[in-house]
Amino acid sequence: MAELAAVSLVASLVFLALAVLPLPASAWNIPAHMLSAAITYQVLSQENPRTIEKVKTLLEKHPWYANQWQTRLQAVSGADRDMVLFMQAVRWADDIRSWDKAQNRRRGTTPTCYSSPKINHQPYKSEIRSQ
Repeated sequence: MAELAAVSLVASLVFLALAVLPLPASAWNIPAHMLSAAITYQVLSQENPRTIEKVKTLLEKHPWYANQWQTRLQAVSGADRDMVLFMQAVRWADDIRSWDKAQNRRRGTTPTCYSSPKINHQPYKSEIRSQ
């Protein structure tokens, strides 16, 4: 009887592990990325506030800052504005991917790459090297 209970327990644990394992992989979407940005912001604000200012300076130079994020930030109180900027920036690739998928559904094509050749990354690279 004890042997049957042990086998049953092992089988249940294996089934549970197989059922739960795929969940973390599907968690990396817009809300999960925004949550990780909020956590990162909180840690940086306690451990290295100067880094927040450096990242904020870089994000304000991002092409989406003026036409996307700045509008969203107007509705946020001053104390939370920098954290929300982090949260908006971290979802940038997800937004592009979502937009790209919608465009491809309309065209009936499949995306092959999510990078944009229109963005000049050189200003960011020089900014990072100078700091």
